[in-house]
Amino acid sequence: MRRRQFFELLTFGSAAVLTASEGKKLRKESPEALDKTRGMDPWVEVDLKAIVANYRRIKKMVGVKVMAVVKANAYGHGLVEVSRVLEKAGVDWLMVGKLEEAVKLREAGVKCPVLNFGPLSAGDAAEIVDQGISQSVFTDEVFRLDEVAAKKGRQALVHVDIDTGMGRTGIPDDRALGLMEKIASRKHLRLEGISTTLTEDVEFDREQLRRLNHVYSEAKKRGIDCGLRHAASSAGLLVSADFYLDMVRPGITIYGYYPNAKTQKEDPLALQPALCLKARVVFIKDLRPGDTLSYHRAFNA
Repeated sequence: MRRRQFFELLTFGSAAVLTASEGKKLRKESPEALDKTRGMDPWVEVDLKAIVANYRRIKKMVGVKVMAVVKANAYGHGLVEVSRVLEKAGVDWLMVGKLEEAVKLREAGVKCPVLNFGPLSAGDAAEIVDQGISQSVFTDEVFRLDEVAAKKGRQALVHVDIDTGMGRTGIPDDRALGLMEKIASRKHLRLEGISTTLTEDVEFDREQLRRLNHVYSEAKKRGIDCGLRHAASSAGLLVSADFYLDMVRPGITIYGYYPNAKTQKEDPLALQPALCLKARVVFIKDLRPGDTLSYHRAFNA
């Protein structure tokens, strides 16, 4: 099972999600209250203090702006709860994977910059502008944002997503300057940043970095203010400071986990895992040698 599927099952299936303090309070209640509250369902406890501690370790290490990734319900840890504590801790930006998540944060009172790294459709433009959400763009659909912002007398906030070799979304790096020039010429669009996604092949990542920086340098020559350059996710920020640029985008490290076995073993950030999956013991059975358990006699004592 993939990590995302696991967290989705925990969060949207039968498991309840509690903060660590709520879990502690629950355990102090009587067995009868626990039965009434939880039944046989498992529950997830999230230590928000651990999330803040992880963020602060990352911030101290990189020394640049941090855009914490809170997509997919903050990796199953609770979108609004995690975002609120990170904003209170001083996080520079938050990143979501779809517009609904960004809107939910605004409705919950989160005011720090939020980038929707997910797709843009023309019908979303008004809400993006109204909510002051920054939008990742890489096609001419960005000009629908310009039209809507002009009608409202506002500016739409955008980051140009540049494909430097990942091969997914993003405008190819050799065509990015043209789009950036058009954006810079529109008074109702504000270019806040340019970004790329690294492949996590370290040698090729360096080539991706070179391509992104080439676009940045050429844009500067043409008088375009690119805003913030950002490329490094959790894996990139653990490889080299070369990838930090103006901002990093940690995801899994915010929640206390490393992106691969090598960094997990090295533990350079002394991360604190924030999530615990818990369940009640409902029955204990004594077995004798030779007793078997379950379908197809899966276990033999």
